[in-house]
Amino acid sequence: MKKVIVSVLVSVIILAGCQIAPNTNVIDELAIVLALGVDKDEDDPSVTVITTSNPTFSQAAETDNKVTVVKGYGVRGAFKNWQYQRQKELALGKVGVVVFGSNQIEAGLATIIPDLRQTPDMNVTAKVIYYDGEPSELLQLTPAEEARKSIFLNNLIEQAELMNITMPINLCELGGRILTTGKDGFLPYVEKTEAGSAKIAGLALLDETGSLATIINDSETLLLSLLMKYQDYTTISTKIPEIADIIVFQVKGTKNRYYVEIKNGKPVIEIRSEIVIEISEVSQRDVEIMEEEFFEDVKKHLSADLTKTTTELVQKFQKYNTDPIGLGEIVRVRENDYYKKGTWRDDYPNIDIRSNVNVKVIRGNVFRKNL
Repeated sequence: MKKVIVSVLVSVIILAGCQIAPNTNVIDELAIVLALGVDKDEDDPSVTVITTSNPTFSQAAETDNKVTVVKGYGVRGAFKNWQYQRQKELALGKVGVVVFGSNQIEAGLATIIPDLRQTPDMNVTAKVIYYDGEPSELLQLTPAEEARKSIFLNNLIEQAELMNITMPINLCELGGRILTTGKDGFLPYVEKTEAGSAKIAGLALLDETGSLATIINDSETLLLSLLMKYQDYTTISTKIPEIADIIVFQVKGTKNRYYVEIKNGKPVIEIRSEIVIEISEVSQRDVEIMEEEFFEDVKKHLSADLTKTTTELVQKFQKYNTDPIGLGEIVRVRENDYYKKGTWRDDYPNIDIRSNVNVKVIRGNVFRKNL
């Protein structure tokens, strides 16, 4: 008798498990997100706004790409609401680009970055960019170059890197900078164009909270990349009126040394940079032969110019209290007794930071043009 009762109960349980309640929502499809936008709600900063761009594989779909905007309390809440609204499982392992909007940058990235990095299956090697507006505006653009927004934005970043106008960074690297004491983050700054596309318009520098400090242009970005050894083997074209109309050279290597000394209770920092270049092309007027003196003049003028511009760039960092080079980290390691006082961030805008750049010129095979 007992065996009969047990068999009946097991049968009922199995059958019940196979049935679906009429009001139960079942997520049975996967949405592969390729581009992700993160922002704060303008009216309620406690609300996170998530924008996703994922390909549509259905033949009945009107577009190759679907953009969805969902709100929620925190990253997890927004992702949960996204899945409920779309009735699809959210797949983040293929995210290629994360776009941070203006409200999120204003609020800071110190909290949101760890939340994103801890999200299950999130691709932490996704490139990150800043857009001065709502990410949905950028992800809804329809550039003729590429319908898939992630591919388009990734290509945009890679082209800008090759042109030396930006310094790419991924989600993991940005998080490391924000969470590292004495080092601030940065990310490429993207603008919409009048033609309905987008372009890299500079590099956004962040403060210690991950909020926007300032934006630097392509020339300043190139100089910063040399200070941080991001751009060895890059080709640069410049003009030295006293010597030549155009000089094209390749950076073969950079070496930066930092010296810290405490004077009157505050650090004095000297940045000594050595940049090795190989000249490949020179455009001159009425010059038949380039003597050794010419290359010495190039070295002298470039060293003086880079020393001046580097000093001005560091002063700009101090003005906006942003430290992308990581001078604070260097001070923390070398002068820890001073750093433990907790005054570094207040002292940083006014401390003495000196720059000295020495250029070493390799002649190589120089192509000369007479103008």
